[in-house]
Amino acid sequence: MTNPQGALLSKSLPIAGGGQTTHEIHIEAFRQSGFYSAYLALENAAGDWKMAAVNYNYSTPLRDRFGEMLLCPEPKQMQKKDGVFDCLPGISVQTSADASDRSKRTAEMIGADLAGFVHTGGPNIVELSLQPGLSLPAEGYRLSVTPAKITIAGQDEAGLYRGTRTLLQLVKSQMQRDAALKIPCLEITDFPDLPNRIFRICHPRSRSSVKIQEFRGVEYLLDYIDRFAANQKYNFFMLDLSGATRFPRYPAFNPPEGDLYSLEDWKRIADFCRERFIELIPALPAGSHEGWWLLYCFPHLAMPGFTGTGDVRNDEHNQIVFDCMGDLLDATGARYFSPKFDEWYSRRRSGEKLLEDQVYYDAFWQFAGKVHGFLTQRKVRMVIFDDMLYPGTNGHRFDIYKGLDQLPRDVIILHWGLKPETQIVSHFNSRGFEVWNSGTSYTTYKEETRPLLKGFGASPYSLGHSIELRDNDSTVRSQLPIFQAADVAWNFLRPGEHPTIIDRLADGTLPAWRNIAAVRPDPWAGTEVNTLDLSPCFNVSFADFAREHLPGFTPRLPVECKMVGNIPTKLTEQAVLLGQAPGLQLSLTGRQSSLTFLLGAWYPPALHKSKAYLKRGHAHRNWPYGYPGGTFKVRYQDGSTADIRLRLYESFNWLDTDSLYRATSDNRCVLPVEAGDGRHLFLYQYEWINPKPDCGLESITFEPTDAFAFKMLLFALSARTAR
Repeated sequence: MTNPQGALLSKSLPIAGGGQTTHEIHIEAFRQSGFYSAYLALENAAGDWKMAAVNYNYSTPLRDRFGEMLLCPEPKQMQKKDGVFDCLPGISVQTSADASDRSKRTAEMIGADLAGFVHTGGPNIVELSLQPGLSLPAEGYRLSVTPAKITIAGQDEAGLYRGTRTLLQLVKSQMQRDAALKIPCLEITDFPDLPNRIFRICHPRSRSSVKIQEFRGVEYLLDYIDRFAANQKYNFFMLDLSGATRFPRYPAFNPPEGDLYSLEDWKRIADFCRERFIELIPALPAGSHEGWWLLYCFPHLAMPGFTGTGDVRNDEHNQIVFDCMGDLLDATGARYFSPKFDEWYSRRRSGEKLLEDQVYYDAFWQFAGKVHGFLTQRKVRMVIFDDMLYPGTNGHRFDIYKGLDQLPRDVIILHWGLKPETQIVSHFNSRGFEVWNSGTSYTTYKEETRPLLKGFGASPYSLGHSIELRDNDSTVRSQLPIFQAADVAWNFLRPGEHPTIIDRLADGTLPAWRNIAAVRPDPWAGTEVNTLDLSPCFNVSFADFAREHLPGFTPRLPVECKMVGNIPTKLTEQAVLLGQAPGLQLSLTGRQSSLTFLLGAWYPPALHKSKAYLKRGHAHRNWPYGYPGGTFKVRYQDGSTADIRLRLYESFNWLDTDSLYRATSDNRCVLPVEAGDGRHLFLYQYEWINPKPDCGLESITFEPTDAFAFKMLLFALSARTAR
C-alpha cells in the first residue's frame, strides 16, 4: 500500500496447502485523508506472479472538540458533579496564614495567570494549601470545584504548583473571556507515574552558514517554556543553545553582529524553570556536533579526518569546552548537564586520511572520563545519548560500544528513539544505567518495557515548527509530541497500549489540546466584540479562488455573522487576497484589547514538489518560528506601530490541509468549511493581544513578504474593546 505521502507499506503472508481458505493481511497505515493505492501480489510455488491493484480516496472523519474540557495530561481520576463555579463576580486566590513562602509564591503565580482571563480580586475564592497527609506520590494534588469555592491541595510544593496548572487549563478550555466563563464542578485526584518528564530543544543556531532571519530573544523562549513545558507538567527542560550563546571569555564567540543569548539570559531561563519546578539541563555538544559552535570559530581544532568532531586530544580544545561548560553551570546553577555525545565521527573530511582506529576509540573514552570528572567535581550529573554506546546504532564506529563498562553508572542514558527500542533500553538497564527517553522523534514502548525507563519526554526539533510545507505523520520537527509525550509520561503506567498520536488526532483530542494552549491571556479584555467591515478591501471571491487554485473543492462559506471560537465573526463569500490591490487598508478607532483574524493560505504546488523553498539550504533554520506569510502593520493614534507577523504553523495553516493536522501553536480555533464530497477547507482564527491597550488604534495594513510565494487570504476581522 502507498499512503498519501507516497510511503510504501507492505506485509507478506505465506499460504499453505490447497482448498478454499480465507486469509487477512493487516497493514498499520496512518488514517490520513488523501489518495491511496493498494496492491495484492500472489506468487505460486513455481515462481509465477499475479497482481491486482486498486486506487481509492479516504477522507478522515472530522471530529472537532473545540471548547471541550480536555486536560493535558489527563488526570488519574476526575469526577464531574452538578453545578458550576461562576467567574463573573471575580476571583481571589488565598493561602493559609501559616503558608510557606513557596506556597504564597505559587498563589501569586496562578493569580497572575488567571488575571489574563477573569476579573481578580472578587469574592469567589481559590484556596491553596499544602497537605502531605493526602498520601499521594510526589507532585500529586487534589483539586475540587464547587459552586462556592475552588480548592487545590498539594502533596508537596511541586504538587500544589501542578494543581494550579490544571486549574489554568480548566479556565482556558472554556475558550471564553470573563463574564461567560463558568467552570464545571468536579473533583480531581492526580499524580505523575514517572518522576522524570523531559522536554528537549535544540535551538536553531546563529553560528552557521545559514543565518537566522528572525530572532525573538529570551522573552519568547520563556513564554515557550511556560506554555509548552510548565503548563503540560514537564519537570525537566534540556536546552541546547550552543550555536546561539555568547561566551564572554572567548572573543570569537562574541561578534558585534548577530542575535545571540547571553549568560544572563541563561540565568533568567534557569530561574524561570526553577520557579516552575523544572530542572534545567544545559546542553553543549562536546566532541560531536561541534561544527555548530566551537569548530565554527576554531576550525583548526577539528579531529583529523572529520569535520564536525572536535579533537578532544587537544588541550586548547578541551580548555575551551570546559571553560564554556563552567560558564553555563555558573550562570544556571544546574544540577544536570549534557555534553550530548551523539553521532561522533559522522562526517568525513574529504581527501583526509584517517588515523588508526584505536586513536579514535581512546579519544572518545578518555574524553568521556574527563567530562564526567569535571561535572562530578561540581556535583552535577551527566546526561548523554545512547547511540555511540550501542553496537546496532552508531556504536560500531571504531568499536566505541565495547568501552561501555568504563562509563560510571551515575550517567543518565537518553534513548535516542532508535529501534529495536526494547532491546536497546534493556541493554543499558541490565548494565546498571538509568535510562530515559528523549528521542528526536516520538517513540512508543511496549507495556513490558516501560518499567525499565525512569524518564520520558518530547523533543520538538527546531522549536517544533515543521521543516516541510506540509505537516504530516513525521513528528521529528513537529509540536505534536509535546502534548502526546506530556500525557504519556504523566500516565506512563496506564494499562495497555497508549493512544497513538494518530489516535489523538483522529478523535479530536490533540487538536483541542493545541487550541487550549493557543489561548493567550488578555488582562484588558472587555466584554464587547465588534465585527469590522472588510467589504472596501474585498478583492476575490472564495469560490473563484478555490476554482482556480484548489480544483475539486467547492467551498460553501456561510454568509452570516456567527460565533467562531466564541468570537462574533462576519462571514461573506468574499475575502481579502492580501498583498494584491487594493489590499488591506482599514481604519480603526478606539481602544482595543485584541484583534481576531480569520485567515487561510495557499501555495503553488510546484513550490513543494521542487523543494524550491529550501533553495537557501535548511530554510527552517532561516525561519525558526515558521515560514513567513507577511506582516500586519498596526498604527496607533500616538504614531507608534506594532507588527503582527504571520508564520506557518504558528498563526496560519493551509486551506486544504489534512484535517488531522489542522491545529497550530497559536490558532485558538480552526473553522471547517464544507467543500464537497465530505471534504473540508479550513480557516484559522488568530487572536493578537494588543501590547498597548491604553492607546487608541488608528489603522491596519498588510505588508507581503518576498521570501515565499504564499497567497494569504483574510476572511474576517473582529475587535475586542479594552476595559
